[in-house]
Amino acid sequence: MEHTYKGMGKIVAAAWQDPAFLKHLKANPIAVKKQHGIDIAAGVQVEVIESQPNELVLVLPEIVEGELDDEHLAAVPGAGAQCLGSVGCPVSTASSNGSALCSPIDLS
Repeated sequence: MEHTYKGMGKIVAAAWQDPAFLKHLKANPIAVKKQHGIDIAAGVQVEVIESQPNELVLVLPEIVEGELDDEHLAAVPGAGAQCLGSVGCPVSTASSNGSALCSPIDLS
């Protein structure tokens, strides 16, 4: 899981810095993720959504019946990160005013 977050962080950072990379990411998100060591299961669709200023993008995962086991809980995006701008943000960076965009939270 940590490897996935690091790969996603590199993808997000590159997309923020390079408009050509962002265009390529939007056109071929699965290929870009694979290039960064993130495997996507067959049949899974990947959509790139850019949040805009004063917008919060909330992506709800599919509903799972019953209780989740530890493996499934560990796979929940953002379980342990609180982000401004998007939920489940894999990147921990500082904004222009120095505040953290993602920070750990206690879920207990």
